[in-house]
Amino acid sequence: MTHWFHRNPLKATAPVSFNFYGVATTPAATKVCNDLRLSRTQLLELFTDSSCNPEMMKNAADFYFSLLQGFILSLDDSSQECKLRYIQNFKWTDTLQGQVPSAQQDAVFELVSMGFNVALWYTKYASRLAGKEDITEDEAKDVHRSLKIAAGIFKHLKESHIPKLITPVEKGRDLEARLTESYIIQCQAEAQEVTIARAIELKHNPGLIAALAYETANFYQKADQTLSSLDPTYAGKWRKYLNLKSCFYMAYSDPRRSSELRIFMKALKETALSTKRHTVTMARLYWQVINVGKQSDLCRNQKNFLPRLKHCAKNMEKPKGLGLLPNLLDIFSLGN
Repeated sequence: MTHWFHRNPLKATAPVSFNFYGVATTPAATKVCNDLRLSRTQLLELFTDSSCNPEMMKNAADFYFSLLQGFILSLDDSSQECKLRYIQNFKWTDTLQGQVPSAQQDAVFELVSMGFNVALWYTKYASRLAGKEDITEDEAKDVHRSLKIAAGIFKHLKESHIPKLITPVEKGRDLEARLTESYIIQCQAEAQEVTIARAIELKHNPGLIAALAYETANFYQKADQTLSSLDPTYAGKWRKYLNLKSCFYMAYSDPRRSSELRIFMKALKETALSTKRHTVTMARLYWQVINVGKQSDLCRNQKNFLPRLKHCAKNMEKPKGLGLLPNLLDIFSLGN
């Protein structure tokens, strides 16, 4: 089953030279600084390399972070801070607030910002893989694994590194607790989507699928509520996606609708492919799931159902006889 995941953009950063003249006075120290600069550049390039896979990302991130730890941890394993921690200034933009950068002269800020981007890369890799047609079982496992890794990174940063920042995190920025928590919950919900899709394909007990769907809907609802106090100018699209998925899986949670939903999802997939309006069509038609259980003629008139959806999608019309639709014009810009 093809999945549709909304993604915020990656964080951008200014180049860092790591040239510490007068400080790095030995060949070994100079080599470490050169390795830092090169490994940072290589890691940033992998974020936008479509051929990058999780193994490449892990190796590059591990190498860079292992070098960066030398600017954070004391060499004698004492509780004192490393004297190099505040020697370099780092600038990073925000996933929600666009090109407005934050700057801190703190290696921990670099660690959490780069780690945040690594986690985002895993979510984007999962999204790219999940959007393929006829995804295999192994690929579905890779999607699930990548989302779990991303959630783990977000959680580790939130609990172990962000609290160590000297400069308080600005409200509404990436490293703030509300945003990191929402990313964690979204990753959990999307990983469970993969589980649900697999359960449907294997024709597991409808009651089990309904229970998983109900839990997934609550995950999305919780993530949405976590963002409710943020400025809608920045978090509006993200919240609409979370609300969309919450409604969708809440509809799925009624086992009495399982047969209707299978018919609907097949029609939805074919419609999206035939109209070549994947995101817009999915956004418009996902909402029909809410009313699918009310359509008594759906199962009996399968031949008419798909043509109606295709016609409406091509002409961007609201399907008649499929229940009342909310105004979704403000959602259509999601990823399109």
